[in-house]
Amino acid sequence: MLRMWSRGRSLDPKQLNRLITDSETADSLFSLAQQHGQSFDFIHARAVNMLWAIAKMGLRNKLFVSLLLMEAEPKLPSFNAQNMANTAWALATLGRKDTTFTGALLVAAKSKLPSFNAQDLATTAWALATLDYYDGVFMGELLGAVKPKVPSFILADETQMSIALTKFNTKDAEFERALEARRAQLGGK
Repeated sequence: MLRMWSRGRSLDPKQLNRLITDSETADSLFSLAQQHGQSFDFIHARAVNMLWAIAKMGLRNKLFVSLLLMEAEPKLPSFNAQNMANTAWALATLGRKDTTFTGALLVAAKSKLPSFNAQDLATTAWALATLDYYDGVFMGELLGAVKPKVPSFILADETQMSIALTKFNTKDAEFERALEARRAQLGGK
């Protein structure tokens, strides 16, 4: 496997997360990866934080993102729900249509859907719609997981789910009833 990481000094996770969060440019992120790459174990949030930061900054370095995804893919089963949703969000934000990686992400996410919170589910649905990546079986399972969480939706979650359902021309009466009940409970807000 192609390796992008150097053998620089190792950092503890808190130091590494702080450096990622404090990075203000694509060059600083790339430099961080080159200097402290072995500190990225891709099991916890550090790899996702790097991908998130790249997307937040709008970095369009295809090679760098490809290398991150290549390193991350075998570790996807170890990602938690938030890591998976953030990874999907980053791909969508970057406009990165990588069907192989996205397919692997959905395979890993499928068994963990019950642990996704409302935001994780809505973000994942939005990301798939933004990427124009439709997997009917996965979307059915995601809808099944999201219905009991509708009462905890915030407006952004509802908006993201609506975007995904509209994009995929999907109607779900039970989901719509749950949304109406939530709206009624909130007094139509």
